[in-house]
Amino acid sequence: MDFTQFSPMLKEHIGSKVLLDIRAGLYKGHYPSRLEDMRCPYLAVAHPMLKGALLPTHKNLELALSIEIDGALYETQASILRSSITDRVPLLWLEPMGDVIRLQRRRFVRVPCIFKLDLCFLDEIGHTVFSPQKWFSMMAKDISLGGCALRVNLTQRKIFERGRRCLCRLSSADVVFLVFASVARVLEKTEDAEVGVSFEVLPLAAERSLGAFIRQQELTNR
Repeated sequence: MDFTQFSPMLKEHIGSKVLLDIRAGLYKGHYPSRLEDMRCPYLAVAHPMLKGALLPTHKNLELALSIEIDGALYETQASILRSSITDRVPLLWLEPMGDVIRLQRRRFVRVPCIFKLDLCFLDEIGHTVFSPQKWFSMMAKDISLGGCALRVNLTQRKIFERGRRCLCRLSSADVVFLVFASVARVLEKTEDAEVGVSFEVLPLAAERSLGAFIRQQELTNR
């Protein structure tokens, strides 16, 4: 798919997380980021971090950018134009190169489950983040390291808006952890609704604990 054909779809997902893959050089590796802006044909992503500092980059460095949209993973090659550290969020401006490829797999393995979690919305936190009335108890019907799908009633549906950020409180193997997330999609049905929640970067302990739970669910469901 040509990038000009893909850009209208991508523009609807500003704020979504992306993965930057540097495949050569001193800083070879995978770096989570977020799509922050688009000025076609250029993209701005949150400047990736390395050990608490901005990742060193240089102009014309080539990398792969991938993003998950509606359950499908898309990837395109890009080169770095410049970095902008004067903005509220430090940005890395990229120039896409070549076509966008739809990969025939999800980035994360998703398993069906019954998984209880609590969430609160960041725009309502104020000074009472741990106040009980700020938290909503939800039940996930499937989960992955990238997010989960919630089954909610039509009354609860009103509080979910695409792009709204939240804080999730998850518990796995007696480990409780907090993860920032955002509402990725809302699918209304006759009697209820399904809400897709996309996790931001998972803490290492959370990734290990949740990953073990997912592997166990895979074995159980075979």
